[in-house]
Amino acid sequence: MARDGVAVDANLAAAVAAYVATPHKHNVAALCRDLDVSRQTFYKYVRRFEAAGVEGFYPDSRRPRSSPNRFPACLEDVVIGIRKHEADTGWDYGADAVLMRLEEQIAAGTCEWPSDQPLPSRATVNRIFENRGQLEKVPQRKPRRRGGRRFQREQVNELWQFDGFEYRLADGTVAVVLELTDDCSRTDLALHAAISENGHDIWTAFCAAVERYGLPTQVLTDNGSGFSGKRRGWISTFENYLYALGVEPIAARVSHPQTCGKNERSHQRVRKWLTRRP
Repeated sequence: MARDGVAVDANLAAAVAAYVATPHKHNVAALCRDLDVSRQTFYKYVRRFEAAGVEGFYPDSRRPRSSPNRFPACLEDVVIGIRKHEADTGWDYGADAVLMRLEEQIAAGTCEWPSDQPLPSRATVNRIFENRGQLEKVPQRKPRRRGGRRFQREQVNELWQFDGFEYRLADGTVAVVLELTDDCSRTDLALHAAISENGHDIWTAFCAAVERYGLPTQVLTDNGSGFSGKRRGWISTFENYLYALGVEPIAARVSHPQTCGKNERSHQRVRKWLTRRP
């Protein structure tokens, strides 16, 4: 059984080892007075040292011999299998994503899951990942200051974040992926492949999102010429179209991509998925 805690005092350990080697040459009562331990404690460690050697000086683990409420190992394999499949195909594979995929598979009947076994909680899934060595450790972040303003709108469609990124295809062609993200729900509203950040494709991607989700109140973009010309002293075609619809365009600060941070974070997920595509 595994050991935990710290070993006994070094002087006691040395006295016990010496006593076991030559038991008839020691006055146990005087030895215990010098070590400030009882004879019962001394003989306990003598028995433990004789049975287990140096390991006998460490406390026994307090872990129970059986765990009847532990999540079944066979179902842990199911959870780990879903995580591996999601990672291999380029999808998110955190606890929330795995739980969502597990629910989908159970509903579709493609996953063997006992009817009397409830779904694991998010904490249980993370514990399974950690026990199986699958949890990716990240440095602890600095605590957020109290009273700080959180940059997030209260309702969906209050603010959309719009940006694009370049991606090199297998034949060397560079394409641009235009992505729209809702600031509140962080839903990907549109993903559109284009040859560049040009006004036509930007408007096409925006219209596709509007057709499905409705009009936003504001649209936040960076200062790419296809999105915004405010900081250059002119108005882009996209901004003119937004004004005509009663939507307010907002431009981020120059060289400050953190302003569109949610959209930038979504780019990572899309890049990961694209990397897994042939």
